[in-house]
This record gives sequence, C-alpha cells and structure tokens, in this order.
Amino acid sequence: MKNWIGISLGDPTGIGPEVALKAIAAEAQNAATKYLLIGDENNARQLNSSLGLNLPLGKFSSYGTPGKFFITNPLTEPLPEKLPAGSPLAANAADAFSLADTMPTTLPRSSTNAPPELPGCTGTLI
Repeated sequence: MKNWIGISLGDPTGIGPEVALKAIAAEAQNAATKYLLIGDENNARQLNSSLGLNLPLGKFSSYGTPGKFFITNPLTEPLPEKLPAGSPLAANAADAFSLADTMPTTLPRSSTNAPPELPGCTGTLI
C-alpha cells in the first residue's frame, strides 16, 4: 500500500469537506497518488456535485481496488442531510472522523465502512 493519502473531512458543516475536495481535485493529475476521504459520504458526494468537481468517488473496500478517489464513513449511520452549522451532531461526527488521525486502529476491521488498520502504512494520513 503505497502512495495513499487519507484525509479526515472533519465537521461536515464546516469548510473542511470543501477544502479537501478542492485540494484533491487540484492534484487529480498526479497519477501515482490515491486519496481516501474519511467522513460523511452523502455530504461529500453532494458537495462534490454542487462544486462541479465531479470527482469519481468510489466507496472504499480495499487498497487494491482500482480507482483514485475513495470515501469511507466511520459512522454506523449517515448524518441527516440538513445539519445546521455548529450542530452538536456535526461536532460529534467530526470527533469520530478525527479518530483516523489519532487512533486508526480503533476503527473496526470487520466493518465494510471503515478502512483496515494502518500499521506500517507508507502513505500519509492527514
């Protein structure tokens, strides 16, 4: 597993998801890098479309899956579509998404919504 960059989207009502999507869109020509977005899938897909980026976001299943842009949601349920800015639910989601930054091994390996553990990873988790 080389040349992977994992990005926690943070608060879905904040600027993190937009900044992350625009950043990976700007790097789309870098053929050697694959990107794993960690956050609310529905929100990221809607934002991707509304920004006109149209990145082909695949649902993450394994590091060997063909593609360049992937997303995984560490939460067991999707967030409501219309979260108000500063919502406690959004803040709790941001905390869950940041688990990947601080404790990637706490994400359950058996879950299809969570990436496998990352020990020995040569990619970057930001």
